[in-house]
Amino acid sequence: MAIAPWHCLDAVLDGNNTNNLTPFEKKHGCKLWEAFSKQPRMGKMFYDAMAAETMALIPAVIKVWQATFQRTGSLVDVGGAMGIGASSIAAEFPHAKCSVLDRPDVVAVAQLAGCPNVGFPPRRHVHVHTPC
Repeated sequence: MAIAPWHCLDAVLDGNNTNNLTPFEKKHGCKLWEAFSKQPRMGKMFYDAMAAETMALIPAVIKVWQATFQRTGSLVDVGGAMGIGASSIAAEFPHAKCSVLDRPDVVAVAQLAGCPNVGFPPRRHVHVHTPC
C-alpha cells in the first residue's frame, strides 16, 4: 500500500494530472485517510510510525527552539495526533498552554484515549509537524 504509489509518481507529475491526484490517489483510487478507514491495521501502523518519529525528534526540537518556547504563551501542534509533541513541550515549558489540532476522527480517538488538550482551539503560535 505504501510503496506502490511511487510507481505512479511520473504520471502525477507529467503535467497531464488535470484531476490534481496524489500518487496515492492515482494508485488506490482514494485518499490516504480513506484507505486507513477501510484498513484500520494500516492506519494504526502509520500512526505508530508517526508517534515513534515524534518521540525521536521532539528532544531536538525542544533544544533548538528552547528560547522560542520560553517566550510562547500558547502553542498548537498541527497534525499532532495523540499529542506526544505538545505534551513533551508542555512538560518542559509548563507556562505554555499546548493544544493539538488534527482531523476530527483523530481527535475523537485521542479524546477517547484520555489525551487532554486535544481539539480545535484558537491559538496564534503553531508548530507544524510535516513528516510526510
